[in-house]
Amino acid sequence: MRDKTTYKKIVAARIRELYSELFTINVEIYKDNEANIKGAISRVTGGDEDSVKRVYSTFKALCNIADFSQSSIESTPAEMPVQEQVVTSPQVTVAPSPKSTEFHYNIQIHLPATTDISVYNAIFKSLKDNLML
Repeated sequence: MRDKTTYKKIVAARIRELYSELFTINVEIYKDNEANIKGAISRVTGGDEDSVKRVYSTFKALCNIADFSQSSIESTPAEMPVQEQVVTSPQVTVAPSPKSTEFHYNIQIHLPATTDISVYNAIFKSLKDNLML
């Protein structure tokens, strides 16, 4: 924040990092309307209305400081504080065997915010009954 020429872009990069789940839902969520942002926050956090309002207020306050106009969202090493060191490791890629094909399914369940344990029991019982082979 000391460098007045780059701090807004650095703040934008850190917002994208900190709120990465929101940016997964919408890459330009900082431009979206209040209802859509609060809906995304609610889905990600599962929090109650007051929690969602607090997260939304913080998110919008940070977005008002940030400059998202930069095409590259990563900060360069010159923009990083002196204490941080970037360590990169070589990437090794293994070509998949042409004879094997694997399918993976990731299922996300957004549980409602409730103190009634029977709601959770019913959800997981239904999952067990319908998804287990």
